Amino acid sequence: MEIDSLNGGKEQLQAIHAMLSSGHASVRMERHTLILWGLAAGGLILLVPQLFPMDVYTDPTRRMWLQNGFISCVLLGVGVWDAVWTARIRRCRDETLSFVQRQVTKLWWLLIALVVVINIGMNLYGGGFFFYGITLVLTGIGIYVYGLFSRQLLTWSGAMQILLGLVMIALSPDLNVQRWVAACAFGIGFPAFALMVDRTVERSVARELLLSLGWLALVLAPAFAAASISQDSRFETWPHVSWSGYLQQVGEEGVESIVVKLPAGTHVPVSMNIDGDLLQPIAQPPPLILRTTRAAELAVERGEVMGISHGDGKWNSRYDYRIKNWDIRGRLSPTEGPTIDLSFQVLLER
Repeated sequence: MEIDSLNGGKEQLQAIHAMLSSGHASVRMERHTLILWGLAAGGLILLVPQLFPMDVYTDPTRRMWLQNGFISCVLLGVGVWDAVWTARIRRCRDETLSFVQRQVTKLWWLLIALVVVINIGMNLYGGGFFFYGITLVLTGIGIYVYGLFSRQLLTWSGAMQILLGLVMIALSPDLNVQRWVAACAFGIGFPAFALMVDRTVERSVARELLLSLGWLALVLAPAFAAASISQDSRFETWPHVSWSGYLQQVGEEGVESIVVKLPAGTHVPVSMNIDGDLLQPIAQPPPLILRTTRAAELAVERGEVMGISHGDGKWNSRYDYRIKNWDIRGRLSPTEGPTIDLSFQVLLER
């Protein structure tokens, strides 16, 4: 009798301990949640530039609001779908959402909204080159916080997402590469997380390192392959002509689409038009004469430059550039009066 009483007491203690442990780690992210959000985010990253091209939507403000309105509607729909699906699954398992999970879900929604707000701000004020890295970091933080209150492998998943985003911000690779890495991190990486989060085998440093390397290979290999394939190669099929040959076409009816080889040292006049609420131009200033520091190839269509290459087969579209080292300073002196010094660098994405 005493042995049975001891065994019964031990089982009760184990049950109480399991209940307390379950209460402390009461958050559970369903597999469909990772799959839905991953496919939606990856699809948006790839489709939005195609749905709202700069050539069609030439007004940047209008394009920005249309883009972000579409993104917000899609993410809102995915969030509602996820919430309904999760509630249905929990009812089937006779479970309820814990208080902690409801609060963590609110944090997830806040981070998703923050991504949209940051996108709007970067469209208005610049800095969009870091958008994909910041998006990976913020969503990784959301998953990591889920993992803090869960027995699933979510802290590791979130940490991998954060690390990938920070590396992208630090290295600043080509924007096309960033786009594909982010799309694969969501579209492939999130479903991969979904397959692993419920595994309860004993964790070890070696195993998590192996999982990390496998996940990175799963994301980066198709991302770099897709980025290489998606490089704009249509200009390679256009007729190529030297700079001297192009100059000889003056007065002739030339080819509509052509690639011109521009030698180093070529002078390039730059016309600038600057105005504002306080300052208005009173005369058109003379062009600023710059020169090319190295040879380049220009893809020209009906007189307009559509792409630039350094001769290595990699083309930058007319929108693929970065402005760095921006500096504007106002000065005032009795002899010159008010003056403004303006300087910045324009860098092609490589």
